[in-house]
Amino acid sequence: MSKKIKKVAGGPGGASVPVPDMRGGIKGFIEGVIREMRRVVWPSWQETTRLTIMVLLVCVVFVVYLWLAGIIVDIALKAAEGQRINLG
Repeated sequence: MSKKIKKVAGGPGGASVPVPDMRGGIKGFIEGVIREMRRVVWPSWQETTRLTIMVLLVCVVFVVYLWLAGIIVDIALKAAEGQRINLG
């Protein structure tokens, strides 16, 4: 299957930019998606699980960091306003 490429002006320095022919419609789009999905190298379940746990741990670390930062900012603002600081 040969792809027709049309060149359109407007690239950096006046160079032409290739634009693919879009005459395939929805069917061509679906075929392209299926073709690309077959090329994907999917991770193993072990790798997926490991990376998911890492993402969750990083989220927990950021939540704790933001919680502590909020407490520190609250204490600093109350101290600046001269209010009594209640840590309990």
